[in-house]
Amino acid sequence: MNRILLIEDNQSCASFIKIILEREAMEVTVVPDSEEALRVVRPGEFGLIVTDLGLPHLGGTNLLERLRAAAQETPILVVSGSYVRPMLEDLQAAGATDAMAKPFHFPEFVRKVREMLGHRSGQPCRLTAA
Repeated sequence: MNRILLIEDNQSCASFIKIILEREAMEVTVVPDSEEALRVVRPGEFGLIVTDLGLPHLGGTNLLERLRAAAQETPILVVSGSYVRPMLEDLQAAGATDAMAKPFHFPEFVRKVREMLGHRSGQPCRLTAA
């Protein structure tokens, strides 16, 4: 399933990511905050969730825990403006499957998204700090 839920409050960033992924034949649903994300996420609804950490209403590990509970086995990719390497263990414990720091190179991001779309478990695959 190539359906992706993108949770990003920066509209220009979200639009750019959506365009890049749609060019790769992926269907992208964009929501601007955690409240909207938790309204739309259901088990099996999306092949991947891509989320920023610094979101309005609820963010960080609290959001990851809620997403993991709602989405069950759907892989979750965290993209953050923060340096993610020191946070990897906490992100994994909260439900992230993998993480990348922004800004990132789009070819690397697309490769990671494709890899994770093939990974159908909420269990961590190789956590990296790209």
